[in-house]
Amino acid sequence: MNIIIWLAVAQEHLKILTTEKLVIIKGLLEKSPDSDVVHIIAQEIKGFSHVLGDMAMQSRNYH
Repeated sequence: MNIIIWLAVAQEHLKILTTEKLVIIKGLLEKSPDSDVVHIIAQEIKGFSHVLGDMAMQSRNYH
């Protein structure tokens, strides 16, 4: 599953995207009829870090 966040949506939700540890994304679901690829085109992004409480988080470096 891929989350697609177009520039206008990213700019509108920039603070949430750069500060929250957990987000909820609502948007349009797109599925290719030819494959199992699924995209969510983000329309609304909400911070949801409060549910994590004081849980310790470590960053992962995938590079």
